[in-house]
Amino acid sequence: MADLITISRIFLSILLLFLPFPSLPFLALYIAGGVTDMADGFVARATGTAGARGAKLDSLADGVFFLSSAIKIIPSLCLPPLLWAPVMIVLLVRVANLLHSFLKGREPLHTTADKITGFLLFLLPLSLGFVPSTLSTSVITAVALFAAVEETVLLWRGKGEK
Repeated sequence: MADLITISRIFLSILLLFLPFPSLPFLALYIAGGVTDMADGFVARATGTAGARGAKLDSLADGVFFLSSAIKIIPSLCLPPLLWAPVMIVLLVRVANLLHSFLKGREPLHTTADKITGFLLFLLPLSLGFVPSTLSTSVITAVALFAAVEETVLLWRGKGEK
C-alpha cells in the first residue's frame, strides 16, 4: 500500500508539468504530492512494510516531485543574481551526494536537516503571495546548504554503508 502511495506521487508530479503555476489545480496537486510524501512513510511503518525498496522508491518520487515543481516554480521567482550561486552550489552538492550514495550501493540519507529543507521547500510556492521570494529563498538556501554539508560529512564518515 505504501508503495502505491509513493507511485501516486510520481504521477502527481508529472501532472504538475501540464498545469500553470500558481493555478488552483496546480496548488491542489502540489499539496496532494506533499501529503503522499508524508503518508507513504507513515503507512509503511504502520503496516510493517518499510524497507530498502520503499526507501529507494520514495527517494525517486521525491526527486521527480522536486524536479517537476522546480521546473514550474523557479521561473516565477524573482531572485537577485547573487542568490543563484549558493542555490546552484547546494544543487551540485546534493546531486554529487546522491550519485556517491548510488555508486556505493547506499541508501540516500534522510537527515533531520534534510527533512527541514524539504518542508521549507514544500512551503515555498504556498508562501509566495505572503513572503518575498528573496527572503524565502535565502532562508531555504541557508538551511539547504547546512543540510548538504552535513550529508557530505556523514558520507565521508561512511554513514549508510552496507
